[in-house]
Amino acid sequence: MKRHVVELIEKIEKLCNEGHQTKSVSAHITSTHEREGASSHTIGQCRTRRLLSVDEEEALVRTVELLGVGRGDKWNTLVHVARIPPKRRRGEPKPQQLFDTVLTAHTL
Repeated sequence: MKRHVVELIEKIEKLCNEGHQTKSVSAHITSTHEREGASSHTIGQCRTRRLLSVDEEEALVRTVELLGVGRGDKWNTLVHVARIPPKRRRGEPKPQQLFDTVLTAHTL
């Protein structure tokens, strides 16, 4: 797992272990796009869709397991993709265990 993802998970676990109210804990997972800056090829106000890496998805799942679902667009997209049969999914192959964890966390 990438260093920034591990640091984020450790920070969230520390806050949870210290007894912080989960409603007051806010976690932001910086994407590769945010770390590297906006593309110089972006024209106008168009929003470029960028898929999360496996590490970022694992961090998101871990965060949801600790803090609850919330209203994140990335989480809702991940739940949607987890419900799609593996043979029909597009993009980079992801471990089925990750999707199983997503569906389990979503039902809690």
